[in-house]
Amino acid sequence: MDLEGKKTEIDSLLECVRPISFDTLVGNSNLKEVMSKAMEGSSKRSEALGHILLASPPGLGKTTVARIIGGPEVLQLMGTNLDPELFERILYMLGEDNPFKRVVFVDEFHSLRRGMKESISVIMEAFQLPGHSSIRIIPFTLIAATTDSGSLHQAIRDRFMYTFQLEFYSIEDLSKIARRTAGILAIKITDSAITEIALRSRGIPRLTNRYLRLLRDWSSLLTKPIVEDILQSKFRIDHMGLGPLDREVLYEILKGAGKPVGIVTIASSLQEDQSNIENIVEPYLLRVGLIQKTPRGRVLTKKGMDFITKMKRT
Repeated sequence: MDLEGKKTEIDSLLECVRPISFDTLVGNSNLKEVMSKAMEGSSKRSEALGHILLASPPGLGKTTVARIIGGPEVLQLMGTNLDPELFERILYMLGEDNPFKRVVFVDEFHSLRRGMKESISVIMEAFQLPGHSSIRIIPFTLIAATTDSGSLHQAIRDRFMYTFQLEFYSIEDLSKIARRTAGILAIKITDSAITEIALRSRGIPRLTNRYLRLLRDWSSLLTKPIVEDILQSKFRIDHMGLGPLDREVLYEILKGAGKPVGIVTIASSLQEDQSNIENIVEPYLLRVGLIQKTPRGRVLTKKGMDFITKMKRT
């Protein structure tokens, strides 16, 4: 079972708790204010919204925001397998009786092939197919989600009218999310247990909801001691929210004996996908101050060394 931030079958079981409006979406106050005004204005003018870029690490709500803007039935495509022919067919469909409300959502936008990015860039700006200036496309809104906005060239970034960087959630906001989810799923839980779940959620709402879904199978009333015990002993999630892979990465850096350890070395040693370490594990270890990045690799901070030492004693 994967608790490191990647999507699993548990996520599909939690679709019922996904917010469907900005009124029920916790946090992201600036995004909600800006997009609410933009949606109101475009509706009055009967115009398509400007294109939108949503950037963040996994699990912070990019898909939720896209569905609120485009509607629950918004057409969702994956950048990893999108090709020009398919995209063009989809755009032609937007000119018909438009079941997609002129909104197309492309997840993992950074993974598009270079040629595809260039084609989409032309389409986004001129609403015409590259090399076919006489073929016009009805104006539409592209919502692009990415976990790697830095890999997007400035030329394509400039095509987006709205760019939002979704931030990690505070303990207070995660607690609000946990309380709302518990209510929807009819989970009895104490306030202290809600706080404990929030503390171990790494600032990620997806983890908050996932932990609640897991924990409800262990007790009819979730209390702080029960949450601490089950997450630690059964799922190996410690008080900081670190899981097995996080600790294995720390141990690999420890093996460097104070010398920087490269990400390729860490991934190879653990037989783990490098992108998982770079996009999921490393950002959190950096954020909580357990490791530091140097030009030659990763090293443990004093806090990280103290943490590892305590782990070895228990």
